[in-house]
Amino acid sequence: MGDLAEEIRWLSQAAKLAPAFDNAREILSALKDFETSTLSDDTAICLLSKRPNLTESTESILGEDNITDALDEVNGEGHHVLLINRFLVLSKRNPMPANSAKLRTSPSSFRILITKLQLPAPFVYALSRYHLPCGRGFNTRKAPQRNATVHEMWYFLPLRVQYKCNDKAKEHEGSTAGGNQMNPFHYLLHLSDVGVDVRGSRIALFSRHDSTGKMMATLAISFMDGRWSKTALEPKIRIKESWDRCEDVDSAKDPFQVHCIYFTSALRWWTNTLDGVNEQLMAHERRLHEAIDTESQVNILGVLNKALHAVAAHLQRYNTELKSIQETWQDIIDCRHRYQMAHARAVEDMEATDFDQVTSHLKQLRAFLKELMAKVQNNLALLFNCIQLTNDRRMVANGENMHAILLASRDEARSSKEIAEQSIKLSEEMKQDSVAMKTVSDFCFCSRLFSHGVS
Repeated sequence: MGDLAEEIRWLSQAAKLAPAFDNAREILSALKDFETSTLSDDTAICLLSKRPNLTESTESILGEDNITDALDEVNGEGHHVLLINRFLVLSKRNPMPANSAKLRTSPSSFRILITKLQLPAPFVYALSRYHLPCGRGFNTRKAPQRNATVHEMWYFLPLRVQYKCNDKAKEHEGSTAGGNQMNPFHYLLHLSDVGVDVRGSRIALFSRHDSTGKMMATLAISFMDGRWSKTALEPKIRIKESWDRCEDVDSAKDPFQVHCIYFTSALRWWTNTLDGVNEQLMAHERRLHEAIDTESQVNILGVLNKALHAVAAHLQRYNTELKSIQETWQDIIDCRHRYQMAHARAVEDMEATDFDQVTSHLKQLRAFLKELMAKVQNNLALLFNCIQLTNDRRMVANGENMHAILLASRDEARSSKEIAEQSIKLSEEMKQDSVAMKTVSDFCFCSRLFSHGVS
């Protein structure tokens, strides 16, 4: 009990626990499960920094030995982004560690992160249960020691990224993921005609910046599969390139720049994914028309039925996730507007039209998704009609076969009747022959008796 009380005390101080809203015991229980199942034994956190009076950004790797000092620097002036990924496969020649699916931070380092960055308790709880739906948080507080106002925000960015599929069809169908495509939460969607797998993931982001524009710290925890490192590293490369174009921190003072990079990358991945789903639906529709025109495509209807229902289940989940992204983006726009109004300053690096473009892109993506959901329903209706037509064809074929059988039965009955009549006639003739033979026999017998009497 003493250890629990001590941990609750630590969580209350480190994560700014609000007893009326946060259940400390539940958060600690979820955090321990998260540390056991998701965090690795070693620490390799990437730190990008844009320090004052430096023209170029710097990149370093934080381990167990230097994470505490580095986080103290992160809380000071400059722009800093902490990136936590799974093990990234940069070359196929490099061996995969046993814990490659876990995040590259140890439980002790993660608790140092919570303490030094003062991560909000709801964010820690949501992160510990990252596979479940969660909300987002925006907070503003005074920082007397800095003589500034500090703005904080955290949210989860759901992703759907398509990757090339190298598995053979039979191997894919027999795999665990291939047999669970109806579950869009934890399993991929295989698009056989496009040759890709759509894999779901998410990125957790926590950001803090002050009213002076001189301090910004962002924590990005990516759950993307490390086997596709090029995609996982895209936001990091874009952030570094964006900072390197700026001469100093003041010229890169927009605290919402990192969020824009993550959102625009995510929207590009989403666009490619929906385009792949659209191509797959068109391929399914072509097969359905072929099945209607020919009678030899009956076996494929079961495969199409399973594939279309899997797509329908995933699109329903995609709609929820895109809606969440759109609402989060609107919250960021509102937060940016409040930031400008509160400090009577305009963020000049990115104009309002740039944010409007992202908003417009989101609206078009949701409209495209709505179109795909309608297309799935049309394909399912076409599939139902195709199945009904196939059943009707079978009924007609069965009726024709039954008619032929009845005709054959009638002919057989007619032949049987003729045979029976012939049998009756043959029996009558045999009866007459029997009577005649008896008459001849009686005559012969009488003739012998007469011949013996005469002699």
